[in-house]
Amino acid sequence: MSHFGKLLVVGTPIGNIKDVSLRAMRVLAEAEVIVCEDTRVTGKLLSQLTKLEVDNIQYKSKPALFRLDENVQLRMIPKVIAWLETGTNVVMVTDAGMPCISDPGWKVVDAVREAGYEVEVIPGPSALDTAVVVSGMDASKVLFLGFLPKKEKHQQETVEQMRQALDSGLVTMAVLYESPKRLRDTLGKLEGLQVAACGELTKMHEKVIRGSVKEVLAGLPHEVKGEWVVVVGK
Repeated sequence: MSHFGKLLVVGTPIGNIKDVSLRAMRVLAEAEVIVCEDTRVTGKLLSQLTKLEVDNIQYKSKPALFRLDENVQLRMIPKVIAWLETGTNVVMVTDAGMPCISDPGWKVVDAVREAGYEVEVIPGPSALDTAVVVSGMDASKVLFLGFLPKKEKHQQETVEQMRQALDSGLVTMAVLYESPKRLRDTLGKLEGLQVAACGELTKMHEKVIRGSVKEVLAGLPHEVKGEWVVVVGK
């Protein structure tokens, strides 16, 4: 299907714009169509990239930006397939990091593959692996939980399953994402475990607070901002 378009899944910086790869920059510079979590965020990213002037990459024209978040991704799939069918490459990004990792995208990738079109991944920064490394904990067997469920009952069930996995030795580390509003409450459910709360990763004011739950809670800023990664170990 070489005369058809392909889906290009691009990892973008999670905080520091200079973490973008040359390959990602070139793909974005040549893009005609970009589907993205938030067109405003991606528009700002493209504007920042044009100022880097790296490797003679020239942004010749503004690509068409289309919203593709959790609410609309199913409606966007037919459009993506139609673009590919007519020979147009489609670039997919999220607001930060790798699409599909607790972010929109996997349903699109699945549908494109099922339709027989090519998918190419341009790897990039990820809050998941950044937090795993900076935590300094044993990452030989990692359980990634993403965001905890919204319902209290399901949160408790997930945390209990995580504790059992850690106790059994099936995993040495568990990782979850959390919003600023729920961070303290979630940490409170992890009493008795060692944790590292990681926020503002790769930014100037990066925070990695490691220790007991009590110590981490005490070390959090008064006003918690942005999404956080919580690494959990024994």
